[in-house]
Amino acid sequence: MTSGDNPFDFSQYNGNQVQQPSVGAPDRGASSTFTSTAASSFGFGESFQASGSVPPAQAAIGVPTKWLVLAIACAVVSIGVVIVLGGAPIAAITAWLLGGPIAIVLLAVFSIRDTQARTYPLYSSGELVPWIYRLGFVLSAVAIVISAMRIANWMGRL
Repeated sequence: MTSGDNPFDFSQYNGNQVQQPSVGAPDRGASSTFTSTAASSFGFGESFQASGSVPPAQAAIGVPTKWLVLAIACAVVSIGVVIVLGGAPIAAITAWLLGGPIAIVLLAVFSIRDTQARTYPLYSSGELVPWIYRLGFVLSAVAIVISAMRIANWMGRL
């Protein structure tokens, strides 16, 4: 049987092989449904069998707080190091690296992971998360400025 005989056969457009009913009088009952022999891909990384299976239920996805906590911890440790040991040039440079690039990269990783988590159907977020995220940037900026001032003070005295 060719696709020209069945006006509702669109299998040539989706790439799936559709099992055709046997030649003869078509059975119009419940058993005349066509089943796909290949899995259908919907373009979002999931594929489902055409037989009507449903994807498994997903648990609620929360905010990836470990990255946010690590970024804030790096900024706070950096501020502590530069206040206590800021006179030593290596301590000021280490504090600048810890509070600057490392903390900002951790905040960027949090932002990427949080954006990925928001794509799930069951995403749970807290009301304070955006404020804690902003606090991480403020603490990082304070750590950068204080340690940069200590580095500039050390370089000016050379």
